[in-house]
Amino acid sequence: MPKMVEMPMQIRSANFVPETVDSTARTVEMVWSTGAVVRRRDWMSGQSYDEALSMDPAHVDLSRLNGGAPLLDSHDASALDGILGVVERAWIVDGVGRAVVRFSSREDVAPIFKDVQEGILRNVSVGYTVRRYEITEETGKVPLWRAVDWTPLELSAVPIGADPGAGFRSKEITTHPCQIIQIRGAEMPDQAKPHVEPATDPAAEIATRQATTSPQDETVAKPVDTAPKSRSIPQEDPEIAIRQAITAERERSAQSKYPPAEPGALFCEPLKAAW
Repeated sequence: MPKMVEMPMQIRSANFVPETVDSTARTVEMVWSTGAVVRRRDWMSGQSYDEALSMDPAHVDLSRLNGGAPLLDSHDASALDGILGVVERAWIVDGVGRAVVRFSSREDVAPIFKDVQEGILRNVSVGYTVRRYEITEETGKVPLWRAVDWTPLELSAVPIGADPGAGFRSKEITTHPCQIIQIRGAEMPDQAKPHVEPATDPAAEIATRQATTSPQDETVAKPVDTAPKSRSIPQEDPEIAIRQAITAERERSAQSKYPPAEPGALFCEPLKAAW
């Protein structure tokens, strides 16, 4: 099943063709891709893979190159003086990507264009992004990543041909979405999907329940106490008990032949019982 990942811009070696230099127009032709397989390293996992660029015109988006893409000095897009020229035209013929670039007439660019004319400066690098890879895996072989939807972004004159395994040269990592499509080779056994057991941990169930509870529910939800509660026995009001004891004692005294000598003693025991 296809999945989306973030990928940085890639670069590949390319070459000027010195014999095509037009000194008057300040143009020169270059080969920016042949689609050859190069060894790379996955910047996310660190594992090696082989990358192949499909040179099918239906798989290559040339809109950026044909829309005035820059010719840069060693991929330096941080300032205007890093621009050496502009891409005039780009096309694909017989599985080879070609382009005509025009150099600026600025004084600081003149020495670079002179080196191109004399065949001293031949190395070029192309920067591109890939929107879709088809990955083929076979037992005992390095995975093959075939770019079937990719876009050249810029061309650069460089002192040394770009290392295909370098990935990108920008100081800050800039990524773009890329769709990965897995294609299993004939020797690759099907791998069963890992079995996922349902969560039985009460803590997991509580976390799930809390995650699905709305804020309104949280304000009214209260823990339910399942422990048995003892029946509370209402306590008698002490003042009522005292009055009842006094009344009872008066009635008993009225019926007795020997009234108590000390009034306070009449209520001692009832008071203790009431409290």
